[in-house]
Amino acid sequence: MVEIRNLKFQPLTLHLANSKRSVHLGPRGRTEIEDKDVSAEMRRAAERGFITLREVATKPALPAAPTIPRPRPAPTKAEPEIAAPDATPTERS
Repeated sequence: MVEIRNLKFQPLTLHLANSKRSVHLGPRGRTEIEDKDVSAEMRRAAERGFITLREVATKPALPAAPTIPRPRPAPTKAEPEIAAPDATPTERS
């Protein structure tokens, strides 16, 4: 696999090798394609500094890790009640 990274701040569309398909890269975007799909146009764009081509090692598929449920947080105590407006205020000494 080859990673293509757009170094420009504008979108690019490049043709794939031996195909009528193309790859669209957004501004500063990146994607991965097969080695056989790298075209001469892509190599020229890399030489001119528009994109970078980088070999990407394929990682073996890892089995999905089991999800461990998190314990629920303890319920919080309710806020203290506010005195009703008709209650008599306490006198200051």
